[in-house]
This record gives sequence, C-alpha cells and structure tokens, in this order.
Amino acid sequence: TVECSNCQTKTGVTSPFTDLSLPITNKTVSVSDAIDNFFSEECLQESTCAECREKNSRTKKTTFSLPPLALVVHLRRFAFNRQVTKCNSNICASPTIQVPLSDGTSLSYHLNSFLVHHGSTATSGYYSSFVQQISNSSHPPSWHHADDNYVSSINAASISAHANGTYLLFYSQTSPLPLSDPSTSHLLHQLTHSPSSAITKQAR
Repeated sequence: TVECSNCQTKTGVTSPFTDLSLPITNKTVSVSDAIDNFFSEECLQESTCAECREKNSRTKKTTFSLPPLALVVHLRRFAFNRQVTKCNSNICASPTIQVPLSDGTSLSYHLNSFLVHHGSTATSGYYSSFVQQISNSSHPPSWHHADDNYVSSINAASISAHANGTYLLFYSQTSPLPLSDPSTSHLLHQLTHSPSSAITKQAR
C-alpha cells in the first residue's frame, strides 16, 4: 500500500510469489539478517501524489499478506553481469526466522532442510542437501546429509558448521493456525485456487 502523507490516499500492490529471493553481500551474517534487511523500511524519493498533486517523501515496507505454510528462501549467491560471480560468504542457516505480516504482527518459521552449493564459481561445483527427519513420540528430530549416493547422520548442533554455501532453504510455520481459524480457511481457499502466496509492498 502506498499512502500519501499529505492527503492519506492509499494505493496498494499485492504480488504473488513462489519463493522469497533475498539479496546478500559479504557482510550478511545469517538468513535472519538477510530477511531483516529485505523487510526493513526503505526511504523513497519525493514524488507527486496522483490524487492531491503534492510532492512528499515516503517510506516503503514489504510484508506478507498471505503467508505460505511452507516458505522457500533463495539466497542470491550468483550475480550475472558480464561474467557470473558467486558470493562465497559463510551465511548461517538460521534455525528459526520471523517474517512481518500486513496486520502488524509477525510469523515464525522453522528450518526443515537446505541445499548447499559446493564450489567457488557458478560454473563449477556440485550440490548436497541437509534434511531434518520428522520427529514423533519415539524419535526426536534428527538431521541427515545427502551427498549423491551417500546419506549420513549429523549432529543438529553442528548444522551451522555445514552451512557454508547455503543456497536454498526450506522452512515451515512453527505454529500453524488451526483449520477452524478464519485466516487458515482463507489461506486454504487461496492455495486451492492459486499456486503461490502473496506479498504486499507498503509505502507511506
């Protein structure tokens, strides 16, 4: 939503998405850090309101208006300019993340699995994955590393040590709303009619 600070006229843009693609730099420490930067308020240049014709400065903020049950996070490690380069910084695969919602609250997600690119460039290397086994009453949650035909168990406490080169991460809602909740009913309706969730960009 774009809100004029002079006449308070609001206009909005809601965009469907299938994954959250996050820009990163060599200063990015963790996935949570990249998410905070992505959802932080951004100052916009002065522009003329189409309604009152007055110039004013505004800020833009992105939020989730329809949060997905499962969230795919993509870290933009590769830059495609005259040549393809890769950001090789070690970014911690945050076990939990918080995303802002359009109603002013936030939603928590927990990490289920992630994909790592091994290699210093975009034209070389290979991928391996780290997957969390679903826990139940008799088996606590555990992590496994899948590297081609080899699958091995790893200590959950050492996950961050394996996260160098993290490229794709898969999260799910920590406490999904019950099916009887109106918000969940609305979400299920949207999922059955559209393959994507919605993200809202606000400016005021």
